[in-house]
Amino acid sequence: MLHIAKIPNNEENIMKKFLLGLSFFWFGAIGLLINFTYTLFHQSIINGNEGWLINFIANDTAIPLLFFSLWEIIGIIICIRTLKD
Repeated sequence: MLHIAKIPNNEENIMKKFLLGLSFFWFGAIGLLINFTYTLFHQSIINGNEGWLINFIANDTAIPLLFFSLWEIIGIIICIRTLKD
C-alpha cells in the first residue's frame, strides 16, 4: 500500500527559502567566475601582461566583483538562516 506523507507548510517555506539562497549564491559564483576570467585572460591580451591586479583595478572590474560578492554573501546568509529554522 502506498502511503503519501503530507509535508507541513513550514517545511515547504523553509525549502523555498533555502533554494532562493542557493540561487543567490550560484548567481554570484558564476558572475565572479566570468569576472575573473575576463580580467585574467581578455584584459591581459589587450593590455599586455601587466599583471592581473593592475588590469583588475584599472578596467573597472572591481565594481562587478563587489556586486557579485554581495550576491554570494546574501545567498550564504539566507541559507544559514533557513537552516537554523
